[in-house]
Amino acid sequence: MKRFNVFRETFELTTHQTPVEVQGHIARLLAEEGVKFNATDSTFESSSTPLAFASFHPKFHSRKNWLGLNPFAHITAVNVSWRANEPTGTTVVVGIDRTRAVFLVAAASVLGLLIVAPMLPSVGRMLVVVAVGLFGWLETSVVSGRLVASEFAHALDTQRGKRAA
Repeated sequence: MKRFNVFRETFELTTHQTPVEVQGHIARLLAEEGVKFNATDSTFESSSTPLAFASFHPKFHSRKNWLGLNPFAHITAVNVSWRANEPTGTTVVVGIDRTRAVFLVAAASVLGLLIVAPMLPSVGRMLVVVAVGLFGWLETSVVSGRLVASEFAHALDTQRGKRAA
């Protein structure tokens, strides 16, 4: 049975490219998005991801996805490894540390639920609760999960594979 972990997500991609091509595409993606990383023969481990202080900061935005957000500015770290598979090409395993996104959701929850909501009438409080819940789902599941996966899938020109355990 697989356990849900809000702080970490791991997913797997399979591509028909060689490991050398995969390494080049991933290095290009991480460099373009502002991720600094340490490389070995078959892994990239981020040493820092871009930190955007406000929504108008250029590191916060990207033209590579439908949301216009740089998903790497919302995560704490990313670890990428790959291995050659003879019949199918290369398998890429990406691990995402979403601690930054979880703390951003916690800060928004405190701001919304403990500071803003008490000043509103009951209908306004319900709307704040819904808005905070929607933001939490969007930040942790979509931006720092699916959007990161789609960036890697697009860079490798493949479809997202199964989630790894």
